[in-house]
Amino acid sequence: RVAAYDVRNGVAESARRAGAYFFSSDPKAFTKGVFATTDGRGADAVLLTAETPSDAPLKLAAAAARDRARVVVVGDVGETRLDIEQVVDEVALYRRNTAAGPD
Repeated sequence: RVAAYDVRNGVAESARRAGAYFFSSDPKAFTKGVFATTDGRGADAVLLTAETPSDAPLKLAAAAARDRARVVVVGDVGETRLDIEQVVDEVALYRRNTAAGPD
């Protein structure tokens, strides 16, 4: 099952139309919904696609993930302000991928 989150409600709605089992544009509702649909376990894997100086997306990904989940970041998030050791303790695999594009 796929759960989708985006700060823009219309994007989350598009994900639902594309087949997402659960979607939200509210971080607390998203985390609660993920745990409700996984019988309290959390997501097995989180694919985070974002471009922001904020560390909020990575914190949300870690909050929605089960113990020893995989978190893959595609893009550039403000992880330098995040205690990455805390996230790594909570997930089995943290992988960051960025693509170099035109400036």
